[in-house]
Amino acid sequence: MLSKPSMRPLWFILLGFLIVACGGAAESPISFTETPLPPSSTATLTPVPATQTPTIPADTPMPTIKFTAIDTLPPTPSPTSTELPAGYRIVPDVVGLHYLEARHVLYAAGFTFLYSDVFDLDQPFGTILEQYPGAGTAEKTGKTIFLYRAFQAPGMWVGDKCRQLLITTTSGKLLFGVYLREGNLYEIKTDFQYGWTSIFDYRMVLLDEFNNHEEDQLVFEPEWTAWYVLSLGPYEVSQNELDKYPDGVPSGCLWVYLLEE
Repeated sequence: MLSKPSMRPLWFILLGFLIVACGGAAESPISFTETPLPPSSTATLTPVPATQTPTIPADTPMPTIKFTAIDTLPPTPSPTSTELPAGYRIVPDVVGLHYLEARHVLYAAGFTFLYSDVFDLDQPFGTILEQYPGAGTAEKTGKTIFLYRAFQAPGMWVGDKCRQLLITTTSGKLLFGVYLREGNLYEIKTDFQYGWTSIFDYRMVLLDEFNNHEEDQLVFEPEWTAWYVLSLGPYEVSQNELDKYPDGVPSGCLWVYLLEE
């Protein structure tokens, strides 16, 4: 007796088909459709070229810039040389020069001169301290220019001490500087036998004097405190007398006393 065929093998066959079908489906690629986006309305940026310095051709003239002054000063007039009248010259500056040099300069400029000694302990003997007319003025040729020449003299003290007088040349004067104070009374006395005894201010302006042959003293009251100059002479002696006294001919004494009021 033939047995009825079993259904189990058939199920297995169907199950295999299903597995194969599923596997094939898994291996098939899935395709996607890409939809292109519409173009955007963004503006396209155009690059700006870098700024370049323009070059000026060599033959191109440069522009002229004009400035307008707000406050315009009047032009300074240029000095004009004024011709001197005929026979006039400019007085040169001789202040500070030695007397001998000043004399040469004045003569060369066409002038003559006179000088007066001024007692000055600070300047070397013979230095010109002042002049009149002053430098730079126009004066007629041959005009006399007055000069003040510095000189120094030995000092004289105030008191009862004798200032010994010595003559060292055949002729001249003896000069001494003395410092006197305003408001005091001074007696000036000497036994010098020649000429006069005179007292001057520092510019050699005569203030008082007496004749040595007739008097031997004077009383002097200075108007200001300063140096004064005592002058004795003029004198004249022979060369024989000088030869006897190589250190100077003794000629008496000079005194300056302070008087009590």
